[in-house]
Amino acid sequence: MECSNYKMMIQEYHDGALSKGAEPLLFTHLSQCSECCDELRALNTLSSIHQAEMKMTDTKIDEIVFREIAIQNHGIHETLFNKKAPAFFVYTLAALLIFVVYLFSSYTNNYKNRLYNALEEIRDLNYNTKLLLEAPQEYVVKAKYAKNEIVIRPKI
Repeated sequence: MECSNYKMMIQEYHDGALSKGAEPLLFTHLSQCSECCDELRALNTLSSIHQAEMKMTDTKIDEIVFREIAIQNHGIHETLFNKKAPAFFVYTLAALLIFVVYLFSSYTNNYKNRLYNALEEIRDLNYNTKLLLEAPQEYVVKAKYAKNEIVIRPKI
C-alpha cells in the first residue's frame, strides 16, 4: 500500500473514524515510515494548538462579553441598593432607623396629648360662651319720676 493511502488512514484515525481492525496495519506502517509518522505528529500538534486556541478564544469571548455587559450596566443601574454593603453598615443604618421611628413616635404622642388638652380647653370655653350667650340680659329700668335706676342682673 502506498503512503497516500496511509495518510488518508491517519486522517481517519485522527478524526476517530478508523475501524479497529485497520489500526494495527496503520501502526505497523507508522513504525516503518518516518514521513507518515511526521504527518501524524503534525496533525496532533495542529489539533492541540487549535484546541488551545479555541479554549482561549472561548474564555476571551466570555470575558469580553461579561466586561461589555458590566460596562453598559455600570453607568445605568448603579445605585446604593444593588451594591454589597458591609454588614456593620446595614445594621447601623437599621438601628438608626429604629431610633428615629421611636423618637418620631414619642414626639407624636406628646403632640397628640397637647392637642387633646387644647381641644378640651376649647370645648370648655365654647360651653361657657354658650352659657353666656343664652343667659338673660341685664335690664336697666328707669322710672320717669325716680332719680335712681333699677338694674336687674341675672344669676349665673
